[in-house]
Amino acid sequence: MNTLPSNLMSFANLPVDYSPTEFFSDYISSLLPPIYLITAKRLESKHRVPFVASWAWESGNLIKDCGLSEELGEFGEYMGGPREPSMLGCSTRLSEVYRSAFIRTLAWFHFAGCVTDEEFIKHSMMTCPVDLSLWEINTAPPPEWWPRLDATTAGSQKDVNVVELSTWSPLRDLVTTNSGVLKGSKSRLLAVAGICLWKEDRKPENTEARFSLVAFAYKTLGPLLPSPEPVGACLLHSARWLVYPELQSRPCVLDTKSGIKFFAADEQWTFDDLTIYPLVFHFETLNSNFWQWFRGYNPPFGLSPHFARMKCIHGHDRECWYYTRNRRRVAIGRDWRLGPLERLSRQAFPLHGQFLEIESGLLDKFLTSQRLRLAYHLRVEIMTSKYRYDEPKEHSYDEFINLGRVITEED
Repeated sequence: MNTLPSNLMSFANLPVDYSPTEFFSDYISSLLPPIYLITAKRLESKHRVPFVASWAWESGNLIKDCGLSEELGEFGEYMGGPREPSMLGCSTRLSEVYRSAFIRTLAWFHFAGCVTDEEFIKHSMMTCPVDLSLWEINTAPPPEWWPRLDATTAGSQKDVNVVELSTWSPLRDLVTTNSGVLKGSKSRLLAVAGICLWKEDRKPENTEARFSLVAFAYKTLGPLLPSPEPVGACLLHSARWLVYPELQSRPCVLDTKSGIKFFAADEQWTFDDLTIYPLVFHFETLNSNFWQWFRGYNPPFGLSPHFARMKCIHGHDRECWYYTRNRRRVAIGRDWRLGPLERLSRQAFPLHGQFLEIESGLLDKFLTSQRLRLAYHLRVEIMTSKYRYDEPKEHSYDEFINLGRVITEED
């Protein structure tokens, strides 16, 4: 029988009728991200255990041990007010007490057999403020080839900006762009996403925009083709490399030596008479990326499982994440940012972007072997307001690039 660890002894003295303090109830989602309380309530409901009360009890014990007090006065929501940028990556001493108490509570119920191994690892890793492999990769300024838009605006009403579709031509041109990161090889971009940059003094007033351009392979099985919106939703949100939590895993999503196992979402989808084979998946980390929130906001692009079966192995260095095949780099991903990105505004997109480039020969080999063709999905998202402090209105535009209507011959 396992012996109760000394740092969990206090849970054995939890009064049956204990209730969290008023301060804890009022401010726990201000001092920590709300996901902590959401997770605690889910575990409490699922396993029928007093998780929140136990968490508050242990928090009180640690506060006494540290000589602190629950007296910080009034402060706002963790994610900030509707008109003010939220401060991300910040933490108070009291926040760290509550975070530590959360992990101890999780460990207590895991020891008691109420929380599974998988839940224990998953929710413990969530509290780690950064993925260690992503932390090792430096961000740089935007690359020279990143499109700079020259906006032409028109409006049916005075002071209302409407960005014309012709503005997005530089985004469409990325399908033929070579970033040059794969030196000595002919390559092409598989995925590009981030904030739209504008030529000097050409940015529309009170307007923010971001875009994503993602390649996919496909077969056309008939005359009925879908609209680009549902296809884009799958490519951007459903194509994920998910980490399977294990006791021996470390929070290093890009480190092949960490022993982390992945499982992927569906590797193909059918919309009307179009079958889609994603070429790009997002890496989903187990931790919260508290110190690099922009890499959680925009998860890194990785090659889909189709390339894993071609013995493409991922790794990373100080400048990028990459894939090797026969000990040679065949794909490289990088990201960039402008400024420290300490705050996230509800009226602006983060000044962050990323891309993934692949060797053309490897891509052609896959397409030829599977008798597939290559196309792209482009999405542009816009936030605009009439005046600076107005609540912005959001719009999006989706289109296919190079999607043919010729019916593909069946195997």
